[in-house]
Amino acid sequence: QCRSHLCDVHSKAHGKTRSTHTHTLVKLDDWQQDQRTGSGDGEDAVSAAAVAGQNCPLHQSHKITTYCEECQEILCQQCLSTSDHAQHKQHLLTIAQATKIKRKTVEGLQSGLLSDDGILTEALTKVTTAIKSLHDRAESVSD
Repeated sequence: QCRSHLCDVHSKAHGKTRSTHTHTLVKLDDWQQDQRTGSGDGEDAVSAAAVAGQNCPLHQSHKITTYCEECQEILCQQCLSTSDHAQHKQHLLTIAQATKIKRKTVEGLQSGLLSDDGILTEALTKVTTAIKSLHDRAESVSD
């Protein structure tokens, strides 16, 4: 949110200040790893950190750590040990991995919508032209 580089002392203060306590802090190592792997401009790390910092809706004392692609649910370690998600091992992702995949999905959908918008605009222009042409013919016939 601020995109500030903070030492440990100032990051703790940042988390306690009323105007900045809701900001998501991303460790420099995580951000740098994101940069090295070419996975984005650091936004995936920020988004993943925001989700991973939240408490599990079912187990309030546990932090969210995992995403199950099979069930499309975010999970904590307690969820993993007490539910059927353990059987979905090949479908379990870290929050960072899931964030990257979901971001690409959304970007693809957005691109498709932009493409559809051009097609719809062209079709609307053709329909409008056809209506005008029919209207003009109707006027010439009635004259």
